[in-house]
Amino acid sequence: MHNLKNRGCLLTQIEVIAIGDEVLSGFTPNTNAAFISHILFDRGYRIARHTALPDEEDPLLEGLRGALKAQDVVICTGGLGPTVDDVTRGILAKLTDSTLELHEEVKKRLQLRLGLHFPLLDEQSTSPSKATPLHNPMGTAPGLFFQLGKKLLFVLPGVPREMEAIFPEVLRILEAQFPPPPQERGAVLHFFQIAEIDLDTALRAFPKTKVGLYPHLGFVTVRLLGEQVEQARQELSHAFGSRLFASPSGSLEEAVHLACINNKLTLAAAESCTGGGVSERLIRFPGASEFFKGSIVAYSNEIKEKLLAVNPSTLLKYGAVSEETVVEMVRGLLPLMEVDVGVAISGIAGPTGGTLEKPVGTVCFAAMRRGKEPVFSTLRFAGSRAAVIERSINHALAELLKIIILEK
Repeated sequence: MHNLKNRGCLLTQIEVIAIGDEVLSGFTPNTNAAFISHILFDRGYRIARHTALPDEEDPLLEGLRGALKAQDVVICTGGLGPTVDDVTRGILAKLTDSTLELHEEVKKRLQLRLGLHFPLLDEQSTSPSKATPLHNPMGTAPGLFFQLGKKLLFVLPGVPREMEAIFPEVLRILEAQFPPPPQERGAVLHFFQIAEIDLDTALRAFPKTKVGLYPHLGFVTVRLLGEQVEQARQELSHAFGSRLFASPSGSLEEAVHLACINNKLTLAAAESCTGGGVSERLIRFPGASEFFKGSIVAYSNEIKEKLLAVNPSTLLKYGAVSEETVVEMVRGLLPLMEVDVGVAISGIAGPTGGTLEKPVGTVCFAAMRRGKEPVFSTLRFAGSRAAVIERSINHALAELLKIIILEK
């Protein structure tokens, strides 16, 4: 490993580059940049620029040279794998005036994992001579680290799970060379079922606080930095405390997960238009089996009647997308699944199926806690089918959170 000298730089300029035609064409979303930026932001670093470059020698060389000239640190993802379109290693050799050499340590690690006859063993063990390989426990291509004078260049695989597995080593090197600046006092708050404009209005009373408002489909994250953070946090908590939720990841499903476990409650869902989306979100975090019993995807009226005991006359009179129907769905769900809390959703996600009375985007919800009456509502969501479904899932999770937290 190269000798790493601590220079104590406070204003490190960092650029994150995605290498690959699949990113530029839109076939692959650039989730790596979001992951890297989020991790670095939480440590006090700031990203100067996100860039995407093609799998072509001239524009890739030009882009990398420009980035290294402008920034202190360049972190690239993509182009290191075993397929024909992965050309980054050869271009990096040109960029750094290196030869391509076989790294025996990398080869031994791959042999232990993949066997002696892995067909691309030598190719994946070869990298520019001026690079330090970074161990990749999840794939075949190691990450590469170059120290180019005072500049740092990291090149990581584009597969997210591989990049994320190597990134702790990137952080170790980065923090040794460019320690993160002293962090300002900060806070992160999450609110459900509240308009961004309401939070914005309240925060204008604190001009010495840097504010970041990040709206999602159904909830808002607020980042606060600066002198008046504590006063701003208290004001938001006082004004909107009933819509404030706690979640290390910033997700509603984790907030529901923690609330159920903390309150020793079991939960189930009855879903129509969301097609199991609420359930999928609830099992994302380990330990979901402690509270989540399961779900009924009652997409057809027949299943609503047979499994959830919805009265056929209710469906005939009010329709599947109605408050009357979702109330009967959730009433049938609790005894069927033997749970403490449940939610039911039925709606018209579109793009067809709407009427003048119930246009596309109409979604009905009912949430219920054992021993209490259901809480029900009807909302109309704008946007694509995917957006309507996502908003419906988030609203259902928020309704669950309300009856768990507010109706103890």
